[in-house]
Amino acid sequence: MRGLAFLKRVASIIIFLVVGLLYVQYYWVGLVWISGDSMQPTLQSGDVCLIWRTTPKSTLARGKVVVFQRQQNNVKRLFGLPGDTVHILDGQIHVNRILVDTFHVIPETTAGSSSTIMEVQKVYNEPWNSAQWGPFIVPYKGMSVPFDAPHAKQYFTLILREWNSVNPDQKLTDVGQIPGLKNNYTFKEDHYFLVGDNRVISQDSRAYGPLTENACRGVISQVLVRSSKSKT
Repeated sequence: MRGLAFLKRVASIIIFLVVGLLYVQYYWVGLVWISGDSMQPTLQSGDVCLIWRTTPKSTLARGKVVVFQRQQNNVKRLFGLPGDTVHILDGQIHVNRILVDTFHVIPETTAGSSSTIMEVQKVYNEPWNSAQWGPFIVPYKGMSVPFDAPHAKQYFTLILREWNSVNPDQKLTDVGQIPGLKNNYTFKEDHYFLVGDNRVISQDSRAYGPLTENACRGVISQVLVRSSKSKT
């Protein structure tokens, strides 16, 4: 009987530890494996990083390396906060007219590939490219966009994207289809502008637009395991 009681106690402790670890992993910390070269030289493909899964607004700050969900987990550096004006000149990022591109990056000094340019122009409806981009105000919750403003077309794709995410049963393909929409649109969520450190190849907010805080999965705390690429 004593042996059975001991086994039950051990089993209870193991279950408690497993549940506790799962809780911590889901709500507080996690691991992410870096895939791809868009964050070189900071992070290499194969690196294993520790991330903090905390409330985005309390941890998201300019310069942080963020993990977010877009079809799959992606890792980029945060440059533009809600309400910031982002402007890229000759591949260098300016936020609110201040040069913030002081990180160890591989700069994008050319316009980029034709596919990237097409994606930029498709999302923002502007003749921009990855090295000459903006200015653009990152949408924030409560920001109203008058449709007669010269810059309104920059937000049409984001407006439609936000509407469809809030109304998944009413997928629309044009801003004009949104019920009750008249002269302006007010954003319902804060957005964040992210760019990869390897500007030459990175597909990021320059091409597919800023992302909402709901897409954030965590902020990278440290690299736990360096890949063989990092050691060479």
